[in-house]
Amino acid sequence: MKYFILILSVMWMTNSTFAQLSIYQSNPLGLISKERIKIEYHFNQQNSLSIAGAAYWNFNQGQQVFLEYRRYSLNNNMYDDTKQFFLYGKFGGGISSNDANSKFIYSIFGGGLGWHRYLSDNFFIDIALGLKGSATTNNSSDDNNLKFITIGPGSFLDAAFHLGFDL
Repeated sequence: MKYFILILSVMWMTNSTFAQLSIYQSNPLGLISKERIKIEYHFNQQNSLSIAGAAYWNFNQGQQVFLEYRRYSLNNNMYDDTKQFFLYGKFGGGISSNDANSKFIYSIFGGGLGWHRYLSDNFFIDIALGLKGSATTNNSSDDNNLKFITIGPGSFLDAAFHLGFDL
């Protein structure tokens, strides 16, 4: 928690005329298996850094934290300021447990592309799709590893739909 507060403090103290803070919340359908909150800091029109925390339940219960860098495209004649495409990369890790309540630690890394659309001055939707890799400790069975990399926090398909607002 102290590192999270430190990162937020550094973000607020950065002297940037474009500095903007956004908060993301995972889509309501995702509440079946997880909840994710993400805070994004825009350094300028093209670059941002996010820190996210997630809690998983049902399969592979546990927590996850990751950092994400985004590179937004500059708008051209086809798009206005309300729509932006982006590329992203992420890395992080977490702790999870399998069906036998055996806990294990994992790391994740990945990247992809996405689309950010403002619905009003401050509210937006955000859709991203990419690939993700993960590495785990050996404390889980093969069956649980299969669940972990297909439908769990270590899923190789990194798909996200978020609702959010700018502060």
